[in-house]
Amino acid sequence: MKLTPAGEVVRVAKENEVAGCETKGRTHAQTTDRVLIFARRDPTIQNELESLARNEAALMGGDAIVPASAIERGRQTFDVYLCAK
Repeated sequence: MKLTPAGEVVRVAKENEVAGCETKGRTHAQTTDRVLIFARRDPTIQNELESLARNEAALMGGDAIVPASAIERGRQTFDVYLCAK
């Protein structure tokens, strides 16, 4: 999944980095975790999920995302924040 120009501005942050930021909501990203019978590699899945979440966060008016769940069957939840005002 490619990042949109707006998604490129959104960063993946850690929980302690968004303490003073405004919460914009939550987004869910999903990608395929298998190709035919083969499991895909975790870094590839993680990169795709982060790209999807960053693109969605930009549409929500956010500039940072924090993973809110572990990756499970190609799906992950992210909290969206606006830190730069």
